[in-house]
Amino acid sequence: MKYLWILIAVFMFVPVFADTDIEPDDGDIEVTDDYADEEELPDEDFSLEEDGAGLSITTAVNGSTVIYGRVFYNYITDYSRGRIYIYEQIGETGEFALAGQIPSDREKTSYFGGYVGMSENTIFTLNAVYGNGTTNEKQLDIYKKDEKSVWSHHKTVELPENYDVTGKGFATDNGNILLPVYNTVINDKSIPELFLYSPDEDYTSYTSIAPANYDKDLYGFSFPMGFDISDNTIVATSTSMKDEFTYGPTSIHIFSKDPESGEWSETQTIKSDSGDLVKAYYNISIFKDRFIVHSYLDENLTQGSAQIFQNREGTWELVKEILPPADAKNHFGWNVSIGEDFAVATDKADSKSLPYGTTYVFYKDYDPANPDTKTEDNWGLFDKYEVTDESVTPLMGSVAVIDGDTLSMGAAPTILKSGDPMTPYIEKLKTPEFTETPDETETPDETEVNDEKETTDDAKTDDGDSAEETTDTENNDKKEKSSGCSVMLF
Repeated sequence: MKYLWILIAVFMFVPVFADTDIEPDDGDIEVTDDYADEEELPDEDFSLEEDGAGLSITTAVNGSTVIYGRVFYNYITDYSRGRIYIYEQIGETGEFALAGQIPSDREKTSYFGGYVGMSENTIFTLNAVYGNGTTNEKQLDIYKKDEKSVWSHHKTVELPENYDVTGKGFATDNGNILLPVYNTVINDKSIPELFLYSPDEDYTSYTSIAPANYDKDLYGFSFPMGFDISDNTIVATSTSMKDEFTYGPTSIHIFSKDPESGEWSETQTIKSDSGDLVKAYYNISIFKDRFIVHSYLDENLTQGSAQIFQNREGTWELVKEILPPADAKNHFGWNVSIGEDFAVATDKADSKSLPYGTTYVFYKDYDPANPDTKTEDNWGLFDKYEVTDESVTPLMGSVAVIDGDTLSMGAAPTILKSGDPMTPYIEKLKTPEFTETPDETETPDETEVNDEKETTDDAKTDDGDSAEETTDTENNDKKEKSSGCSVMLF
């Protein structure tokens, strides 16, 4: 899968905390690069307490490899220095160690490492930061790993003339890159496009994808709020304004690639009008025939849910709505990511301008009320990683990206100086062990079905601690699904 997560912390102070117990291993991965045209790094000291200063950390997961892009910057002085950090799982353990850096011997300027993504043996990075507050020339740098585990710079992809990025990063899948851009001549970010670059043509050309099913007369239209790609499907969300003070419809735009012509088109639009339950669709993550989307339920855009949709016979349908657990703070669903069996959603709290949050882990066939019984497609709350003291684990939970059973919850610099190591927040998730499986050989009669439904409804009504609501789902045949890079943004 794919999905990049970006975290920005501006005008902030991060306390010093202990290094990870795992020592870096610089011998596992070799990196080659060309610095012939590299400008000199600035010599002046950097402080996040300066006006215009910021820190950007993004992450991507591909199987047992987790990468981070870290940039210290000041958009007023145009100071920046960044690097990509590569962490690998240690054998069969659940621990990860630093295995390499790009570049290996120094940091780079021009916001290098601002966004990162990974797909199999390829790493992508975009020299931009969240919100697009910089004026540097944007480009995608691509690194490939050979059979000797050497990472080499493959090529640089420059944006077409008169285009710039929107500040929302990019998504990757099977080597494809999905990038939101806008035309700088028109200079109107409400006229959106998604550029899709393919490895089949070695990223030399792109396909432009734009939404068609929206009211062109709206006062304001924002696209994409979130976006992702998996195989031949692209999902992206939009919000709108009817006038300066009134929300308009919010939508999930689903694009499909025709297997014969190779053309992309918007094949389904899921819309919620201003009077409906969902006030705004935001971040979104897709894996094969399922996607999870952050859905705001109030007009103040603080209370949210995580909705899971599934493709059934060509139509995407809502199959599960996960409401905030009882201990969740505001903005539940701030980050969402989904894989084959696991899905994650975070809430968001703020302290000293530090974004962080609790990461909630949901398992597809898990029911917390009956943990020993396999319950198909229930997406029950299985685990959580809570920040109890943000001075000990600053920035943890600000991002959350999952691929397979590997979960990255961001990272934080050990000391706020360029060149210093980071402390990553990586977990290897455990799969629940079921001792009981519902007997699928028996077919209950209508009376038993009705009795069971009434019992379930009563249980939902009486259980005040219930963390989620469930829409009815049907059991589906299981399919083996490939893993990939997970990238996401907020």
